[in-house]
Amino acid sequence: MGTESRISHLGALPFSNENSRLVRTIWSPHQIPHTSLMGVEQTQYFPGGRSATHSDDRSEEIIYFRQGHGQIQLDDRIVEVGPGTAVAVPKDVVHTVRNTGPDMLEHILVTGNLTLGSLPASPLPASLDYLIGEGPHGLQRLSAFRVEIPPGGTTEPLTLLDRECVYVLSSGYVVAKVLTHDFLYDFEYALTVNSSMWVPAGPRHSFRNIGDTTAVLIGFMCLARPDVPIN
Repeated sequence: MGTESRISHLGALPFSNENSRLVRTIWSPHQIPHTSLMGVEQTQYFPGGRSATHSDDRSEEIIYFRQGHGQIQLDDRIVEVGPGTAVAVPKDVVHTVRNTGPDMLEHILVTGNLTLGSLPASPLPASLDYLIGEGPHGLQRLSAFRVEIPPGGTTEPLTLLDRECVYVLSSGYVVAKVLTHDFLYDFEYALTVNSSMWVPAGPRHSFRNIGDTTAVLIGFMCLARPDVPIN
């Protein structure tokens, strides 16, 4: 009995420490069943730190910046980034991230696997505030949205039959409520800025702000693979 939802904490030791940056795995495919994600990572850059310049032919990315200021290069284009910036990185685009500010630069990186099939995509819910949605971004599998939840407030319930979701907070404290597909049981999970939540395609879920300031919730949606069971 359950929803198969998962909670991960961002306090793990970094698996990479090079070019003045620290990389931590939040989610890897072996941790979450039937996923279309290649991974979710937290990266922190010291002043002057950078990532290796590279491109990917089997995946696409969304990079969401939570702290600091820097630049991301996308082929021959430079984009200035800061807290709240989300950047789409389609397949085959050469890219690199640099910390150009005096403080730490931190981002969440979500990678979608393009080697898998997918379910027929339904339109994205019109009620959400999209950072990266359908349109000119060039992504095939990923999208991202932002929700501000006032103290004591609760988000509208969300049910996505063809997309799995990863959630992180930019600020605040929330409790997630996830229902089983038959609506007979619900499970609650506490989230802070130091944790992340994965929700598979299917379960209805919502978030309640339990803090005394506005909570800013970031959701990353990834099209489910065709063999995924709906929970």
